[in-house]
Amino acid sequence: MDVLQLEYKKQRVVQACLDIGIDLPDSGIHGMAEPWAYRKKGQFAVTKTAEGDIQIGLMAARSQRVVDMKKCWIQADPVNKAVQLIREFLNEHNSPVFSANLEQNGIAHLAFLYTDNPAQLIVTMVCNVNEFPQWDQLRDTLKQIPEFVALYLNVNPDPRWTVLGADQQLLWGNSAVSQVVGDLTLKVSVQAFSQTNSQQTLCLWECVSRLLQAKSADIVFDLYCGSGGMSLYLAKKVKRVYGVELNGQAVQDANDNKILNKRDNC
Repeated sequence: MDVLQLEYKKQRVVQACLDIGIDLPDSGIHGMAEPWAYRKKGQFAVTKTAEGDIQIGLMAARSQRVVDMKKCWIQADPVNKAVQLIREFLNEHNSPVFSANLEQNGIAHLAFLYTDNPAQLIVTMVCNVNEFPQWDQLRDTLKQIPEFVALYLNVNPDPRWTVLGADQQLLWGNSAVSQVVGDLTLKVSVQAFSQTNSQQTLCLWECVSRLLQAKSADIVFDLYCGSGGMSLYLAKKVKRVYGVELNGQAVQDANDNKILNKRDNC
């Protein structure tokens, strides 16, 4: 990655912490060799133009306007392929798309979760009502992507300002998706936090471990621990780790990961 860009990003983080009274220790800059196609999570809004064309992209700042996007260069290739196929599918089938102004029920967002070790893609269709009658046809379309392993319907009654609702339903595929990071096998879920940059995850944990300078008798609290990956990594080095997390799915995943990796000190 460009050195100037890395330094700029570092200074943004340092300044943000100084603004709230935190003086960060200097751990150096750890850039990626190839800073493209690395994101394993993606969320995109779906809308339909007055002419009936499907647009899929990101929301413009502080608005409901969707900025149409043909390709996201930091998303994994299977995610971009899925977006392309879904766009074509929705146009071809004239699928209903959510619109608050037109009081139209339908698809409001797409959410993706991709793991690269092993390569697996989960696709979630977010609708404001509990129905997506064309899901089986869409599933067959997405099977063109070898990594595609699961299709979900997420019901969010008011998808204008939040993407995912509480109701997540497996329509087809494998509900137990995991990824390998270092010597850990970690269950991952669409609704639970896990690091979006799988290539840098182990590097991040190693940096935290060095800064922590923890000893074998120490007790560590991992606040906002998500699905527990870093907690489990640190548990190898300390007496006990307590993960603190509000998201119910993340707590479930963290407990499953503790059992999966045979860590009894988390």
